[in-house]
Amino acid sequence: MAKLAVIAAQIKAVCDLLHQYEGLEKRQLRRMQVTGFYNAFAKSILAGDAPQLAGYAFDLVHFRSISGSDLPSILPISHKILIRRKLKAFVGHRFSDAVTPNHRHNLAILFQAYGIQPWYSDSDSPNGPVFGVILDRIRKSDFSVFDDRETEARPNTLIEIGTAIGLGKPYFYFNYSDKRTVQIGSRREKITTASDLAGMLYMPYREYDVLLREFAVRLPLFMCDRRFARRSRM
Repeated sequence: MAKLAVIAAQIKAVCDLLHQYEGLEKRQLRRMQVTGFYNAFAKSILAGDAPQLAGYAFDLVHFRSISGSDLPSILPISHKILIRRKLKAFVGHRFSDAVTPNHRHNLAILFQAYGIQPWYSDSDSPNGPVFGVILDRIRKSDFSVFDDRETEARPNTLIEIGTAIGLGKPYFYFNYSDKRTVQIGSRREKITTASDLAGMLYMPYREYDVLLREFAVRLPLFMCDRRFARRSRM
């Protein structure tokens, strides 16, 4: 029952996001207001039925937390879009045991659903200076995803974001909210992101599963806005 309640709460959170970003139709909203809807929908997901709602199919997946533990989570995948070609996304993050395996595992689950190829600076044993490789891959990718967790001491990811901005390349910025604190005079203050980076694709987070569910809702809209995909006739 505890797992059912957790999944039901996740469904409601995703439905709120769908309403916020897409604007659900009245008949869809009425369906959600029926007593017991979220529990019944959760039972269907747990049974492996991949039920659909508002043009999204809902699957149960296993993300990893920022600490590496297993996080059963729902994943909404849009069936309302047709992707025009195979996309490539450059992914920038801190290379560390605390970030690399968990972050890449999570993105692989979502990207695989849309046939998106993640591209890292260490993919395919590249030759040449690291920044040159990063610059080339940001330029050649369709879009980028940057995660600033564990970058307080080495803010290379912010430089990479600046590169994407300078090249006019679209990007998502995952901003980890629970950063370290620093001593400023007599005060200790939490490190925050550069205010200039707070924009449409700026996504603050504390845990990966919450972030990935929001990303799953925003990614199809982004692909349509950038004309990487078009809406299908359903």
